[in-house]
Amino acid sequence: MGRDEKTLPGDSMRIVQDRAPDSDAAIALGTRIAQAPPKGFHFWRMELQRSDRGRRTTVRVWFREDLASIVAREGPT
Repeated sequence: MGRDEKTLPGDSMRIVQDRAPDSDAAIALGTRIAQAPPKGFHFWRMELQRSDRGRRTTVRVWFREDLASIVAREGPT
C-alpha cells in the first residue's frame, strides 16, 4: 500500500495514511508528513496502528482546515 490521502465530507479534515515496517519508522514517517501539511490545513493528530502480526505499522496523520481557508471558502459570517 502506498500513501493514501482523503478529504472527509465537508472539506474541513484531510487524512494522509501510509505504512512503515515498524513503529519507530512509522513515527519518523508520520513526523515528516505532519511537517508538510496540505495547503490551507494544519496538523491536528497522528495515529499509529500495528498490524495483527506486528510486521508493519499504519500511520494516519490528520489535518484540520485553517480558519483563513474556511472564511475564504464560505465568506465572513
